[in-house]
Amino acid sequence: TGAARLDRDPATGERVRFSFDAHLAWADRNDPRAATGTFRYSHAVGKEEFTAFVRVDCLSTGGPVATVTGIVEETDVPGLRKKRVGVSVYDDGKRDRLGYSRLVSSPLTDEVPPCNAAAPHEKVVRGGGDFRVLPWVYDGMAG
Repeated sequence: TGAARLDRDPATGERVRFSFDAHLAWADRNDPRAATGTFRYSHAVGKEEFTAFVRVDCLSTGGPVATVTGIVEETDVPGLRKKRVGVSVYDDGKRDRLGYSRLVSSPLTDEVPPCNAAAPHEKVVRGGGDFRVLPWVYDGMAG
């Protein structure tokens, strides 16, 4: 869970915002594709802003890192509705980081696989980013 703001270029007013509320399914925590929740993001340059509302379809965590994907349900980006997008987060407690599938593939032309996104490569704005990643614990038996 959490939210983040990335201010890329103050001169152009480019800014990106994300918010997450994604959870592993308690009924089947061993299946990342049974995850539930949503996330939202917006990307603005100057006065132009694009947004998307995404329904989670996969969540994978390991230590302080989580990768979440979902299907876009609402957006003002032509051709993006019903496409899968992915985001990764690194919860370091001080200066969180974020990555997204768009860095390596376009959801408009490429198929983004479940639970896939680029590594969390961007620093969240100082004072921003309040991610809370809970590590996944396998419930199955070894062997």
